Amino acid sequence: MSVPSLGDRDRQIVIQRDNGATQSATGQPVANWQTLHTLWAAVRPLYGNEVYRSQRVTASQVRIFTTEYVAGITAKDRISYESKYWNITNIAELGRAEGLEITAEVVE
Repeated sequence: MSVPSLGDRDRQIVIQRDNGATQSATGQPVANWQTLHTLWAAVRPLYGNEVYRSQRVTASQVRIFTTEYVAGITAKDRISYESKYWNITNIAELGRAEGLEITAEVVE
């Protein structure tokens, strides 16, 4: 797949990394997500479906985010987009460091 032109990358996403848990006032662990990169991306849906989990139906959505190449992003990171958090499931380098194709899923 070719890297989308700058004009096609019209959605802003934020790549975040968990810097380790901190404790809430009640002593419960709380994830400490830090912004790594703010990037422009082309976003396209891969699929969406409904899944039966924990005795209820939830919507599962998968998107492909195509961005400029940035080294160091891993599947342990997440994407913040459209007021939702997307768990990264796959990262593919496009060309020779021409871009990234990041597949991510959100469960509502």
